[in-house]
Order: sequence, then structure tokens, then C-alpha cells
Amino acid sequence: MHIDKLLIERIQKRDTRALEELYDRYSSYLYNLIKRKTNDVKQIISLLKQLFQEIWQNPHHFLQEKYVSIALSNYCMKHL
Repeated sequence: MHIDKLLIERIQKRDTRALEELYDRYSSYLYNLIKRKTNDVKQIISLLKQLFQEIWQNPHHFLQEKYVSIALSNYCMKHL
């Protein structure tokens, strides 16, 4: 199983370290992805905060895509 899916499964078990690891893996990538659509730093930070809160509250939503990275990217693009 891919490391990202394992992290999500750990988040489902309320493992805060797994959320931190997922954040470390994707925050820079997602920041730059969002920055292509907006230069509003406050909006970018707000969206990232919203995303990781959603991951914590509903981790199972991010297991529906084949890859977690796609689910994270889709969430950001949908909520811009």
C-alpha cells in the first residue's frame, strides 16, 4: 500500500503525527499549485488550513481517489 494511504489510515485512528507527516509531504507542493491560480497568500494559507482540517475530520474522503495526492490537489482546485 502506498505511504500516503497508510498515513490517511493512521489519521483515521487519530494519529496526529501522521497528519504532520502528510502536511510535510504535501504543503509545499500544494502551496505552489494554489499559487498558480492566486497570489493571495492569505487565501492560500487559509485553503491549506481548511484542507488539513478536512483531512483530520473526514480522512476517509481522501481515500476515494487512486492516489491521495490527486485527492488533495482536487480539493484545492475545487475550493479556490
